[in-house]
Amino acid sequence: MTLWSRVLIRRILKSFGFWGSIAFALAMAMAARGHGGATSVLPGGVGSFVLPVALFSAMNAASEQRGVRGLIAFPLSFGQAPVRAVLHSAGVLIAFSMLVSGSLGLLVALVAHSSVDPALAGDLAQSTWALGVAGGAYASLFLFAGSYGKRGGGGQFALMADFIFGGSDTSLSHWLPRAHVQRVLGGEAILDWSNKASMAALWMLAIVFFGLLTLRAMRLGRAMLERQPV
Repeated sequence: MTLWSRVLIRRILKSFGFWGSIAFALAMAMAARGHGGATSVLPGGVGSFVLPVALFSAMNAASEQRGVRGLIAFPLSFGQAPVRAVLHSAGVLIAFSMLVSGSLGLLVALVAHSSVDPALAGDLAQSTWALGVAGGAYASLFLFAGSYGKRGGGGQFALMADFIFGGSDTSLSHWLPRAHVQRVLGGEAILDWSNKASMAALWMLAIVFFGLLTLRAMRLGRAMLERQPV
């Protein structure tokens, strides 16, 4: 792991918002044990609410509330190419988000598991895999959106859009993680899609937003090197 990777992760681990969200998810899991089980808490409370808030807090902390500019500035000062700086930083953050999200899915499913849930082994595997992929999609979305606005304010709009439109039966919800996350975690089907289709959609969202972020990095990098507004 490079020095810059450790710096980014250390910033996240110092974030109160990040740890507060994780603690809230575990509290919800404990409350759901014997009262609906993991099936009742994973799709709605954790997958659709806690996860996006936790990852938004994580991306915000990693960039020091400056969006993608905060991820580029330090590597650029050492002569690293803008696109390489973004790919490195974003790659580390997306991988970290997938690992943390998958681990959260595992813990919540384990703590909240009850007799109404599927067999424990299968439930743990499914929850870990589904929330891990969802974490990658959310991280990519927030990183790309955070490339807009002087201090990465676009990330806040992305979070609000996911809450407002992601859970609605509209064409816009196809391009936001929320409805797909609920589907792959076994929640109420907002979209008439299969689990496999929604899982594929989450992978696609992660790849598309990462690609858009790469294109955006070219412009941001040139502007920062030339000290021009974007």
